[in-house]
Amino acid sequence: MSPTGLGLNLNAIFTDGYGGAVTYSNPTSSNPEVATVTIVSGILSVVKVSSGSTTVTFDVADSHGVKMTITYYLRG
Repeated sequence: MSPTGLGLNLNAIFTDGYGGAVTYSNPTSSNPEVATVTIVSGILSVVKVSSGSTTVTFDVADSHGVKMTITYYLRG
């Protein structure tokens, strides 16, 4: 199976209400044999490696120290 991918612009989703920078870190896939994940310049890239399911997580932080972990469940 050839890898296929999805790119999601996180900067269009997450904003700092005070105009500061939003940072993203720690992108992980619970099953990298199903999908791999990276974040570069605010673009979340998920590449399907094989059929199955995985959980993708990453951290978001704003310039005032507000942090959260985002989790997506993917199946395909």
